Amino acid sequence: MKLFKELSIIFSIYLLGETIAYLLNTSFPGGVIGMFILFILLYLSIIKENQINIISDFVLNNMPFFFVPAGVGIMAHFYLLEGALLQFSFVIIVSTSLVLVISGILVQALVKKREKHD
Repeated sequence: MKLFKELSIIFSIYLLGETIAYLLNTSFPGGVIGMFILFILLYLSIIKENQINIISDFVLNNMPFFFVPAGVGIMAHFYLLEGALLQFSFVIIVSTSLVLVISGILVQALVKKREKHD
């Protein structure tokens, strides 16, 4: 029953994000809007971590599985990338590097904040 409740919370937030994206007629993905909403709800303690811990652990533990469809899509439509392979490689390297650096800085800041709080 707890798993169903957690799944309901996550899907409700996802649906809210998709609805907002549709109503605003934006090209911004509804899933990203949903993640931002989830972040705000967690930050404001409207949703507690223990209310979604089982489903979030499942998603994190199986993250590579969720990238398989994207990889297959790239392989199936590789011909569309052939003319701009160098540009795509550059964007992938730069964006991945930025994500790694920013994530590292955020984790260090959060660890220091937690140590200071404890």
